[in-house]
Amino acid sequence: MNTTYYWRANASNLLSMDFLQIVRSSLSQGGVCYYNTTWSDAAQTTAMAVFPYALRVANFIAASDSPIMLDKLRWQNVLTSYRSDGRPVFTLSDPKQKMRVNEVLNMDEKEPHLFVSRQSMLERFKGTRLITDDNIGEERSH
Repeated sequence: MNTTYYWRANASNLLSMDFLQIVRSSLSQGGVCYYNTTWSDAAQTTAMAVFPYALRVANFIAASDSPIMLDKLRWQNVLTSYRSDGRPVFTLSDPKQKMRVNEVLNMDEKEPHLFVSRQSMLERFKGTRLITDDNIGEERSH
């Protein structure tokens, strides 16, 4: 899901523990909630308070009840199965498209700083206040 900046009015409606618990109860087994935290420490910490598994990808967080694995072959199969108007979005027989798919698949090697583990986030954000429906986090601090 795409959220607005964490400090804007009503952003906590999508970033709160209460909302994320609803999302968690709605996910299929192995499902992942993936959303834009807009670099909010509180939004990332709140996700980790609700879900046992998390991985930050740039300013987004992937959170789940299941381990989050970066499986490049599966990811490639998903990307190459996408269709728009019945036509493939990516065709690996096209050298430019194949190069772009490979760039995406190898992003963790080229830019490892974009991927941050749950453990690293927990250490970094220790003591960060959680966002709830009763505590709107950083919404009014800007």
